[in-house]
Amino acid sequence: TQPSPTAQASETPAPTEDAQALKVNAYPKVNALIEKYYSASVTANLDALREIIRPFTSQDETVAGRKSEFVENFQNISCYTVDGVDEGSYIVYAYYEIKFPDVDTLTPGLETLIVSTDESGTEYINNDVESLSEQMQSQISELSQREDVMKLFQDTDAKFLAAIQADESVKSLCEQ
Repeated sequence: TQPSPTAQASETPAPTEDAQALKVNAYPKVNALIEKYYSASVTANLDALREIIRPFTSQDETVAGRKSEFVENFQNISCYTVDGVDEGSYIVYAYYEIKFPDVDTLTPGLETLIVSTDESGTEYINNDVESLSEQMQSQISELSQREDVMKLFQDTDAKFLAAIQADESVKSLCEQ
């Protein structure tokens, strides 16, 4: 026998994998944060980076200085995002294409970033993996082994290899 329509409607649906699906550019505040991060990195805007990255370390300062020397800008940024298990958190796979000065070929890259939300509701890039819950750390580890995430990295690697094979300037810059 079939359950009555009333009984069906009151049942809670089982959780689905969709809750953990990669969502492309689905969170405007997260996307804006990531865009601001890359923009501030290229200009070595340390004040902006101190607001975006927590904690902001001397290594972050060095990386920003290096990016500002060698990178003209980041283009075609896409955020592949999964909701984190910690409240207000996101795991972001940020795809970008680097424009190097005096080089026409764009060079793709992919970076894993953790976005958290502070008590005032402000999103920031969480640079302190140790501060994440064990469940969040497990989630990040499990995601890195997931087929769709691995494919995203493989596709980016293939585009990167194509860029360095197509343009000797890109190859020499990437070897520095």
